[in-house]
Amino acid sequence: GSPVWIACARASSAARARRLEAAGAQVLKLSSGPGGVDVRRLCRELGRRGVRSLLVAGGGETAAAFLRARCVDDVVTFVAPSILGGRHAVPMVGGRGAARVRDAIRLQWRSLRRVGQAIMLHGRVHGTG
Repeated sequence: GSPVWIACARASSAARARRLEAAGAQVLKLSSGPGGVDVRRLCRELGRRGVRSLLVAGGGETAAAFLRARCVDDVVTFVAPSILGGRHAVPMVGGRGAARVRDAIRLQWRSLRRVGQAIMLHGRVHGTG
């Protein structure tokens, strides 16, 4: 199967990196700033290593970092038959976001599919091909 890549800051625990590597993961230690790992550098490094497709798993801030770095071609998201939310809910995409609709990242829908009780939406980020 495909390798599991884990990106972390250079200052991250060496012992933890060794444990992840022993479990079969590829660990990339990269420069980082206040927002975490430099996502553009991560994408360039993965590309240099032959990675052409990447599943990014994380929360809203991780999604925002990849979108902000323009490292996203496709978005796949699920809509479940449950309503969550509230003033303190975690958003799907964090960061600053777009203040106006015209500044929003646009998707071109590719597919919509039912998966169990959920709906899977697949869209291509407008302008990426």
